[in-house]
Amino acid sequence: MKKFLLLLIVAGIIFVVSTKVTVFVIPPMGFVTKGKTVVIPRPDGMGFLENAESACEQTSGPENLLCQALVLKDVSTEAEVLVRFPYSSTLDSLSSELVDSAE
Repeated sequence: MKKFLLLLIVAGIIFVVSTKVTVFVIPPMGFVTKGKTVVIPRPDGMGFLENAESACEQTSGPENLLCQALVLKDVSTEAEVLVRFPYSSTLDSLSSELVDSAE
């Protein structure tokens, strides 16, 4: 019974966290040479795992470089960063694959 209760509490915490935060991957590029992965409070319209391409896919298409630059600027300078991690190419690929599979 204790194991079931602990499992239920852990599942509840995972559910709440996954609906309230976004893991955002910023790839290495000119102004962010190393790239980074940040956990931010979830903005409207974003999912659990996002990058600039997947965030722009919902509004203007992934090929819109202006949209991607604006999203990166907003996340880099204006979002409240809860946790910072090094860049993860695996998460970046996974967030891009989520965009491709949604089409």
